[in-house]
Amino acid sequence: MLAVVMAACQDDLNVSEIRGGKPAKISLNIEVPVTKEVNNSRAVTAIESEVSDLVLVMIETGSKRVEFVDLSNLLVSSTDPTTNGVRTYNLSDVYTSETLSGTYNIYAIANQGSSFANISLDENSAKSMTDEKMQNLIASNSNNFLSVGATTCPMSATLKNVEIKEDETTELAINLTRAVSHIEFTFTNGSSTVNFTPQYYTVYNLPENGYMIGGKEGNPTTTSYFTSARQSVEGTSFEFMMLENIQTAEKEPTNGWTYNDREAWTGTAGSSPDQKDFIYAPDDGTFVVVSGTYEDDSYVGEVSYTIHLGDFSNDDFSNFEVNRNEYHKYNVTVNGVNSITVEAQAGDLTNGAEGELTKKEGVTFILDAHYETVLVKIPTKKVLADISKNEVKFRTPKGSQKVALSNIKNEDINWIQFAKPNGSNGNYTFPLYKYHTTIKGLIEDIIGEKETYYQQ
Repeated sequence: MLAVVMAACQDDLNVSEIRGGKPAKISLNIEVPVTKEVNNSRAVTAIESEVSDLVLVMIETGSKRVEFVDLSNLLVSSTDPTTNGVRTYNLSDVYTSETLSGTYNIYAIANQGSSFANISLDENSAKSMTDEKMQNLIASNSNNFLSVGATTCPMSATLKNVEIKEDETTELAINLTRAVSHIEFTFTNGSSTVNFTPQYYTVYNLPENGYMIGGKEGNPTTTSYFTSARQSVEGTSFEFMMLENIQTAEKEPTNGWTYNDREAWTGTAGSSPDQKDFIYAPDDGTFVVVSGTYEDDSYVGEVSYTIHLGDFSNDDFSNFEVNRNEYHKYNVTVNGVNSITVEAQAGDLTNGAEGELTKKEGVTFILDAHYETVLVKIPTKKVLADISKNEVKFRTPKGSQKVALSNIKNEDINWIQFAKPNGSNGNYTFPLYKYHTTIKGLIEDIIGEKETYYQQ
């Protein structure tokens, strides 16, 4: 019988001899404890402390007897989760089982149906379990799941050598540990002259599998990884969850670690992240690439920042580990086009910073591709005078080019349109324009001194 009471944890039960196979009772105290804080404050969402299903696999030491207890339908949350995710549970009714006295290793598995677990432990499958099989039980992110807030977290707990006495109630405390880590990024601008707007992010080397039970720290969790689809950034922050990824540095820098060593790489500038060879970071270390628009007093364009995950909050820049039950929060301050501060660490040049920038001269406009418009007065005579010196620079999924205005052809930029408004104050949504043309058409009209699509 499982009695419905809350009890304190007893690590040692002072019983000189345990007779196995006799009637016994267990009382439970179930708790989801705090997550380990990595870098600054956190705010765990309620679902990260939710236990929707809970089973116990009880393996008697010295024998092959295995008991399976399903508590899913009896769970009742006794408290709301705190900011750091602590929540306790009790049982709504007495659970009757065939629990017998003896010495057991007890494995608690919660939320095995989570998108980060996909485990199907039931009474039949539990019968074949051993201590070794439970230690090697794998949680699988088979659908390459990423989002926070849409699923519960897989959790587990292990109680070794629990002595359950006959004709008495043995009190147990089950402290569940999440098998995933919560990652959060927040971007801010370091000065009023710098404006970086994050637009998209991609996460590389996300583990497909991870150990459901803790206790294998220091060993790589898996050899199977995936890259997330490109995700949109709403505002200046984003977050996601992942299975643990325990990695060590590829090698040590000669003069000791700095933050910049984490992103040092060899290869061709502008190449995709999977074509870069990181010098010190582990080949399978998880990292994030955040791209967006950048503008300051001198430059404008698109940039990207590469940041490897890990707990370097204490200046341990060799740490590339993302452990279970951790909350990582990375505050990134953009100080310049090639200079960022991650958490409290600054550098004049950041190896993870790349971009396609244009030196600003005169007025610069940054427009959204989906019909954002701005009224521009084009100085046609000046354009004609400098036609050989002007150029169009663009980057599309088909490639990047820089073309002189006098040589422009039908590149993949015809979605950029110019139109003549009805008056000097006109500013209308693009599809409503009666007259519009491409970049090439506009240049040809300027050269021909036409005024159909522009104003002098």
